[in-house]
Amino acid sequence: LAALLAAPLTSAQVVRFDSRTVPGPRTIQAYYLFYVYAAEDAPGRRLGDPAVSMQLTLAPDPASAAPAARTELAEYRSVQAVVLPLRDFDDNINTLSFCAPGRGAPANSTPEFAFRPAAPMDGVVSATVRGGGAEAHEGTLSRTDVYTLAVANCGDLTGFSIVGTVSVRNSFGYLPATEYRKIQLYGALVCLYAASSLAWGYAMLRRWGQAFAVQRSLLWVNLLALCECAAFWHLHASLNDTGGFNQLVFLIGAVVAVWKTGMLFGEALS
Repeated sequence: LAALLAAPLTSAQVVRFDSRTVPGPRTIQAYYLFYVYAAEDAPGRRLGDPAVSMQLTLAPDPASAAPAARTELAEYRSVQAVVLPLRDFDDNINTLSFCAPGRGAPANSTPEFAFRPAAPMDGVVSATVRGGGAEAHEGTLSRTDVYTLAVANCGDLTGFSIVGTVSVRNSFGYLPATEYRKIQLYGALVCLYAASSLAWGYAMLRRWGQAFAVQRSLLWVNLLALCECAAFWHLHASLNDTGGFNQLVFLIGAVVAVWKTGMLFGEALS
């Protein structure tokens, strides 16, 4: 059961850009969806309002035939990272003309990203991304909604990539709002399998010599299910607390799940 629930395994709401090529000139691209509870709607512990943190920079793209120069990227102001409600995307951004000369700049200057003139900026966090090292940008989200991360390139420069992280923390941690309840579910399964293992183990110890092989196997299946659910409970709790994916814990849970399933099939076919 735990393995089935973890199959479309959630990741924390942390997007890592490991030298990802920036969208082409005058292009905007959406990368990720975040599921957010407003502070007053959030279950579990409260860590304040949902928060967005961006630490992004631009770097020459080593895969490009003509990588951009670092000096160019340090002055380039035409790349924008935006987190905003998905349903308000068209109200905030005109996808046909989202690039315009900077405020007070000549009409023929390099364009910069611009929202619609009367955009409803509720729940929008935006940052200009430049070269020369990652800059931290933070903001809060005020309502329960599905948010998207978009990156726009309003200039003509090519041959560079975006590097860094964008994270969204709910009031209860880094898990998406749609996945938070899995912590309680896995915790309940741990208690259930612990109780059934104790009860069945006590019954087997009293009659171990008289028990059938299938009855002894049920004890091992219960114990494996307990370990499996404990591993996935820890995995989700760690994701929620730190935003980091513990590959070792996931591997342990997956191996135990396969082992348990193999035992069940073996007993069914014997």
